[in-house]
Amino acid sequence: MAVHSHPIADSMEPANIVNLYGRNKDGDIVNNMRTSINMLANGSTTNFNRLMQNVPADMRQYVAASAISKAFTGKGTTPGVAISPTQYANWYRGMMRNAESRRALAKNLSPGGMKALRNMYVFNDGISKALKSDITTGRITSIKEAFDDASRLGDAIVNRTAKSVLGRVPFVGEPIGNMITAANSTSKRMEVATDLIASPEFRDLARQQAVWNNASARQVKAAEAALKKSDRYKRWASTLDPLERKQIYTNGVVNFLKAKEQAEATGD
Repeated sequence: MAVHSHPIADSMEPANIVNLYGRNKDGDIVNNMRTSINMLANGSTTNFNRLMQNVPADMRQYVAASAISKAFTGKGTTPGVAISPTQYANWYRGMMRNAESRRALAKNLSPGGMKALRNMYVFNDGISKALKSDITTGRITSIKEAFDDASRLGDAIVNRTAKSVLGRVPFVGEPIGNMITAANSTSKRMEVATDLIASPEFRDLARQQAVWNNASARQVKAAEAALKKSDRYKRWASTLDPLERKQIYTNGVVNFLKAKEQAEATGD
């Protein structure tokens, strides 16, 4: 599989971002990024527009991806507290309801980046609703733990695709930033990957393997079989190397993705 570098990502390391539009001018840059994105859900575009105006035009898509990444990864909306799938879904709905916010974001992301955000919303919202049903029936005891397990399956696809498109993963430990940066490129691979993640078949597989302790292996195997029959899966599988397709055939989708994510985490 061909691997391509991404000149914007290469030049926009965190330290360079700070130097570019100023810790001393606008205060702590990460907090400014986080605040500007969160305020879009309330219809306020002032902070976000100011952030973008301080960035050269050819770097705005990458910086917008970085801002979204900081808002929804790690510290989330409150320092020290990770954002939940419900929080992301609420933010996305709020941002999309407000025409000014939607235009401001779309102006600084590619159509592919906007679609990736939509697909992540569909995944998060669908998994969250399904797991709420599972906790009611006693299949799980913690929605957060189950969702973390389910989301790792999506993260594995996102990070693998970002690396194949960009040549590396620009936001270590921040899949949403990797997703948007790769989706902003001319490659269609991230669009294919996030289309897969948003599919009902993939969401069902993520859910089933997340509640593995209370679900039979037969249920997970059935979910994998249903996924493999879907058109979205076939499009995604066509982007894989022959060796990767063989590994899926031998080990299954879940084991393949978990092994890939583990390899990325350990640097193997």
